[in-house]
Amino acid sequence: MAEDLELNDPRIYFVADYVLKTLKLKSDKFAKMYGIEENKILIHDFFDKAESQIFVIQYTAAGSLQPAITFPNVLKNKSCYFIKKRREAVPRDAILRDVIMYGDLSTSPVDQLSAMVDEV
Repeated sequence: MAEDLELNDPRIYFVADYVLKTLKLKSDKFAKMYGIEENKILIHDFFDKAESQIFVIQYTAAGSLQPAITFPNVLKNKSCYFIKKRREAVPRDAILRDVIMYGDLSTSPVDQLSAMVDEV
């Protein structure tokens, strides 16, 4: 899915691949979101700046992807999150599974709690 995108950064490819597979979307959804300069800056800031710890991508009711740097107060649609394990920039050649925790957020708090308990 993400292989259709022309991404020069393996970190962005990792995020795109996970989001597209988890939310069962086509690559054009991520490409459209990534094509907006503000969104591109949010994503790169997450990887390049130590103070950016959390990155969330929500699938909106309008059918588009919306990035954010905080967890939403109310979840109406499924989302994916990425959290750095350490407060430092993530290099391009990093093994992302070792430096980032990631997963999806359910719209149901009970389902989310169940999944979190299973991981612990």
